[in-house]
Amino acid sequence: QGRLVASMAQAMGHSAEAVYLAAALPRHMAVPDWAGLAEAGLGEILRHHIALARPERLIVLGRSIPPLIGHDPAQGTPHAFEIPIDSGAIPALASYAPERLLQQPRLRAGLWRRWLDWTGDGAQ
Repeated sequence: QGRLVASMAQAMGHSAEAVYLAAALPRHMAVPDWAGLAEAGLGEILRHHIALARPERLIVLGRSIPPLIGHDPAQGTPHAFEIPIDSGAIPALASYAPERLLQQPRLRAGLWRRWLDWTGDGAQ
């Protein structure tokens, strides 16, 4: 999974030094209790971490994470959305967790197309 993320960053034109990686979960969990984590305040912690890091943009790998950081789950799973923080909003692109991306090449291809559309690099 680490090699996948590093390869993605390189293909997207970013050096390893320019990319800030962070895990959303406090530890590895085979089957996270997302509702319980949300009730425990994980979303607030994640938004605080994002506010401290202040990235220009964020790629969120894991379909259960966007509702924790500001996306209304009633709107379905987003591809692109904004994360509200104290000074505005951080643009974010959501995709599947790295293990799913490794298992299914079509998901990686879909993420790549969305990345190109999102960044404007796919314009002809």
